[in-house]
Amino acid sequence: MREVEKLYAVLSPKFVLDHYFEILSLLGWRAQLEFDDEGKLNLSEIRDAILRNAKEQSAKIPWYSRVWLRAFDVAEEAVNWLIEAGLLIKEGETFHKSQDFSQFCCLVKKTKSSARRQIAWAISYFHCNNIPSFRASNLEDIFSYNDEQYLSELPSLSVWKAKHEQVKMLRKSGKDWEITEKPPAHQRAFLSMNLPSRLFARAIINV
Repeated sequence: MREVEKLYAVLSPKFVLDHYFEILSLLGWRAQLEFDDEGKLNLSEIRDAILRNAKEQSAKIPWYSRVWLRAFDVAEEAVNWLIEAGLLIKEGETFHKSQDFSQFCCLVKKTKSSARRQIAWAISYFHCNNIPSFRASNLEDIFSYNDEQYLSELPSLSVWKAKHEQVKMLRKSGKDWEITEKPPAHQRAFLSMNLPSRLFARAIINV
């Protein structure tokens, strides 16, 4: 096993979730555009960059703006995980990326699109953390969004109609949500979907 692949055994598979993955993207491919000195980063700068992206996307792509806001909530946790794994090297109040950081980002991007690879990562993670057996609920805990995140996304779910018009897909009726527009079809595996796509998929199942 290559050194960078060994990180799969110690780092949480949660990095395939869209808000964790955006932090990897921010520190990896986009770092030169986002930071004055990517060789000396700190948590405050990362949070500022996240909020800047959330603001920029709020009018253009609202659902993507919400991804960034979720990323803000987990930024410190994600950075600490990366430091513990040696992918970020801490120097006083700042840190810089290790030589394996970019390769790890590419590996996560590849894994993100494959439910099979995600499950394999989770099993490696369980094994490394001395968990000899697991249930489906343990996988759900890793790869699922929490209830608050799902509920906050429901009012914004929309579908594209003719003439590039977006129409709300759901209507609140008491404690229930009525599906008023046909959800778009999705071909990807459920674990490979972002949060809005998972809700669309669930709506298709229940139509």
